[in-house]
Amino acid sequence: MSKPTAILIFIGWLTCGLSMPSSSDAQIVVVVSAESTVDSLSFKEVQKIFKGQPIKKTGETPCQVLEFAPSSDAFYNKLYRLDAYTMGKHWLRMIFSGERVVPPKNFSNPKKLLKFLSTREQAIGFITATHYLEMKDESIRTVVIDGTRFNQAQYPFQE
Repeated sequence: MSKPTAILIFIGWLTCGLSMPSSSDAQIVVVVSAESTVDSLSFKEVQKIFKGQPIKKTGETPCQVLEFAPSSDAFYNKLYRLDAYTMGKHWLRMIFSGERVVPPKNFSNPKKLLKFLSTREQAIGFITATHYLEMKDESIRTVVIDGTRFNQAQYPFQE
């Protein structure tokens, strides 16, 4: 097989074998319990929370961060331009340096994440918009970020 033919076969395999996620699959939403006092945050506040730092809206106590594993890299890339592995190292440094933090809980099952979140007023997490909309769970709601709802084009975690 000639080199150009091999390249064409490889490109064909890439375009046919791998599908890009639709925008609703790729979009991420920040979610809290319906009982949470947090209804809107600035982008900077979201950055603080997901690094384990307290904010005034949460009574200066750290939130329980919940991560949806399949979306972690995309979320942290948009939030800090970092991947999930680097964020994991950040949390380990905080824990081993003796800081008072609540380490994140990681979920690969969206139903388990939302069930855990629904019972925790001081928790905040992220999940795909598709999973959020499919669950239709009234005990969970999305967070408005910088005055923008998740279904608006300016939402920071839109794809």
